[in-house]
Amino acid sequence: RAHLPSLTLSVDSAGVRAVADVQPETRGGGAGAGGAGGAACRFCGEPVDSGSGCSDPDCVEAAKDACPGLLECGHLCGGVKGESQHLPCLHPDCAPTEGGESAMLALGDDLCPVCFTSDLAALPCVLLGCRHVVHLSCARNKIAARWPG
Repeated sequence: RAHLPSLTLSVDSAGVRAVADVQPETRGGGAGAGGAGGAACRFCGEPVDSGSGCSDPDCVEAAKDACPGLLECGHLCGGVKGESQHLPCLHPDCAPTEGGESAMLALGDDLCPVCFTSDLAALPCVLLGCRHVVHLSCARNKIAARWPG
């Protein structure tokens, strides 16, 4: 995987597949974009009133499953409400460059490897046993469809 500010290139050499995600550098921050006191929606990145939150229906729905916890780094957890252990931070400022437990994990602005349609930070995510991070809703949909492939 190659990750630059406006380009992410993911290549699956075993399946001979690749996905390029090109975005303007002003994309929404997601997964705690504003940190502990930011005035941006954690899902879409749009400005919000600090007291009322985002009123976008998709963001309101995502918030129902989202973990409200703050990580030690000060970023919002990108995981699921009620989880026994927080998802490691997906914010680019917290991603290790070499080694470390979360070195193989995705960043919040990476595309979900199941749907390839939205950033991981756009919805609550889960960490699978294989160390992939996917949207909770994508994992649920795959399980409900009996993982057809």
